Amino acid sequence: MSLAGLTFGVGKQSFSVPPMMHVFYPKDSIKIDPNVENKLQVIKVSSFYNTDDIYVVAQVISGVVKDNMSFSINGKKILVPEIESKLKGVAKQGMNVGFSLQGIAVEEIAKGAVLDMKPEQYQ
Repeated sequence: MSLAGLTFGVGKQSFSVPPMMHVFYPKDSIKIDPNVENKLQVIKVSSFYNTDDIYVVAQVISGVVKDNMSFSINGKKILVPEIESKLKGVAKQGMNVGFSLQGIAVEEIAKGAVLDMKPEQYQ
């Protein structure tokens, strides 16, 4: 018997594959609960060389954080269009996230600050 026969079989076995398969990703099951506050604690704030953009690394201390959420700081409403996390665009309690911001200075967000994140539809 050949190596191909041992690997793929020599008989005419047929395998049936279900016609519809749906793959669930972990981020699909993470939902925002309107009764829970979505809070981030700032770990680090950095600025990019030669630009006004800043990058924030924070930990989710309660609730869920997704793309297109916002927070207020010093009277400014800041939209976070996209977050970076291991679940790509969503993070739950205990996870670290990163995001870049425009129109805000590094000095306005201190290390250890708690950001109250709100989805746009609840504003």
